[in-house]
Amino acid sequence: MYCQRFNSHVKCKNVKDFTCGLRSAAFLSIVILCVAIIFATHFFFSPPIGGKIIEPVYETDGKIILLPLDSRPPCKNAVIDLGRMAGYDVIAPPAELLDYYSLPGETDKCAEWLFKNAVGAKAAIISADQLLCGGLLAARRTAVTEDQITDITKFLREFRQKYPQLPIYVFGILPRLQPQDEIDGYYERRYIEEYSRLSGRKYFGADYDENRLNELEQKISAASMSKYLEKFSANAMLNRTLVELAQEGTITELVLGQDDGEPFSIPNIEKEKLKKYLVDNKIGEDKVFLTHGADEIAYSLLAAIKCAELKETPKVYLKFADNCADKIMPYMAVSMSETSHEKIRLLGGKIISDPTKADFILFVSAVNNNDERAKSRADSARFIKNALESGEQVALVDLSEHFRRDETILPLLTEQNAALNALIAYGGWNTASNSVGTTTAQAAVFAAMKKRADNRGELLNLYAKNIPLLNNRFLEDSFYLKQVIDEVNSALKKTGYVNTADLDLEHNYRFANNMLHRGMKQQIDIFRRLPAFCGKFSVTSPFGKIYLRADNLNADISYPWPRTFEIYLSSSVNIYEMPSP
Repeated sequence: MYCQRFNSHVKCKNVKDFTCGLRSAAFLSIVILCVAIIFATHFFFSPPIGGKIIEPVYETDGKIILLPLDSRPPCKNAVIDLGRMAGYDVIAPPAELLDYYSLPGETDKCAEWLFKNAVGAKAAIISADQLLCGGLLAARRTAVTEDQITDITKFLREFRQKYPQLPIYVFGILPRLQPQDEIDGYYERRYIEEYSRLSGRKYFGADYDENRLNELEQKISAASMSKYLEKFSANAMLNRTLVELAQEGTITELVLGQDDGEPFSIPNIEKEKLKKYLVDNKIGEDKVFLTHGADEIAYSLLAAIKCAELKETPKVYLKFADNCADKIMPYMAVSMSETSHEKIRLLGGKIISDPTKADFILFVSAVNNNDERAKSRADSARFIKNALESGEQVALVDLSEHFRRDETILPLLTEQNAALNALIAYGGWNTASNSVGTTTAQAAVFAAMKKRADNRGELLNLYAKNIPLLNNRFLEDSFYLKQVIDEVNSALKKTGYVNTADLDLEHNYRFANNMLHRGMKQQIDIFRRLPAFCGKFSVTSPFGKIYLRADNLNADISYPWPRTFEIYLSSSVNIYEMPSP
C-alpha cells in the first residue's frame, strides 16, 4: 500500500490518476519536510545542556613500561587507559614487536625494548609469557624448554643489574585444562580433558570413577599424554625459577595466574603443589601472589602500584547479590567470594564490614534466570540506585552465567533511571576473574585519587577521565558481548563462516567491521538518550555537592584480531558540571 501510493504517478492514465499522483507527491513532500524539521530541531535547536563542559586534562608524573600478556585491548590498551587516568604514561612495545593472534611476538626484540625504555621509568610490568613465547596463545601451544628458562633468568638478572632501583613486577600464567593445539583429534582432546578432571577429583579427595580413569589412560595415546603432562612439568620448573628470582630480589613481586580454570583438574593439582611450596618456604603474598585469571593481571598490578604510591590501602565493603557468593562461574576454579577476596588483596586492599567507612562498595552479582532468587536482581538494582543517590561510591561486577543481558543488573538500573555514570567502575566481561579484577582496580585508583584531589578542578577532571572508561565497559561488556556479538556471528555464519573465532579479515575486514559498527551504533544511539545515561546526577566531595551530566556518547570500535571474541573500543563522552537545583 505504501509503495503503491508512492509509485502511483507511474501508472497515471487520466485526470483522476494524475490527481492521485499529485496527492502522493504532496504527501511525500510533507513527509520529507517533517523529517527535516525533526532533524533540525534535534541537532540545531535542541535545548542547551545548561552546564559547563569539563575538558579532561591528562597529565603524567612518570612512565611505566609494560610488556603485555598479548596485544589484545584488555591486556594492553586497557592498562594504558587506566594509566592515563592514574597520571602515568604507560608505554608498550610497538605493534610490530608484539604478537598478532596466532603469530608470536618478537621475544628478543621485546627484551631489547625493555632494556632501552626502562630509563627513568617508575616501574616495569612484564609478562613472562610474552617475554618467553611471544604471547598467551603461543605459550599455550608448547611447553617451555630449559634453555628458555635459562634465558629469562639471565635477562631478568641483567635487567635488575642495569636498573637496581626499578620496581619489577613479573606475571606468568599457569597452563589451562584444555590440551594444546599440537594435540589433534576431537576424541583424543575430549579424553584428555576428562582425564584431567578425574585426576583432579582423585587428588583432592572428591568422588571419581577409578575404572573410567584407567580406561581413559588406555584410550589416550602415549605421545599425546606425554605432551600434555610435559607442559605442566615444564611450567612448574619455570615457576620455581621465577619464585627464586623473587626471593633473591631480582623480581619485586611475582604474580601467577590461572588461565580458564575449573574446580577439579591437573592445573589445580599443579597450583596446589605450588601453593604448598610457597607455604613450606615461608614466601608471602608480598613476594609471590597466586590468583585466578590472566588478562586482568597487568591492570591490577598498575592499580596496586598507584595505590602504593599514594600510600592508600583500599577499604572495600564487599556485598554479594543473593545466592551468588559461593557460586563458581564458567572458566573459574573458585567461588565468586574467593575471587573477590583475592583481587582485593592483590591491590593491597582490605575488606571492612562498615560501608560508611569504606572507600567504595563492591557489589557483585551473578544470579542467573534459573536461580530461585532470580527476582532478587530487582532488589539489587534498588540497593545500588539508593546507594548512588546517597552519595556512596559503588563499583558493580555484573555477571551472567549464560552470557545474557537479561541475567544482569544493568538493564534494571536503566529501567529505574539510576545514574549509571555515578558508578565508579563496572565489569561484566566473560570471566569472573577478569570482571572482578578490572572493576576493583579501576575503583581503587579512582577512590584513591579522589581522596587526594586538592581542589574542585582536580576532582572534576578525575570524573571526566573516569566516565569514558566506565562507558567502555558498558558498551563492550553489556551491549557487545551480550547482544551484538551474536548478531555479527549469525550474519557471518549466513555468509558461509563456520568458525567465527578464526576469520579471514584480510579479505573481509570491512564486511565484519561494518556489521560491528552498525550493531553498536544502534545500541549507542538508544543508550545515550536514556535518562539513566544523560540524566543529571550528584556526587559528594569535600568541596560540596557537585552535579554532573553526561552527553554525546560516541565510540571508536573495530576488531583487533581476526575473530569476534573481543573488540577495540574507545569511548568519548561530554561531561558537564551542572548548576545546583
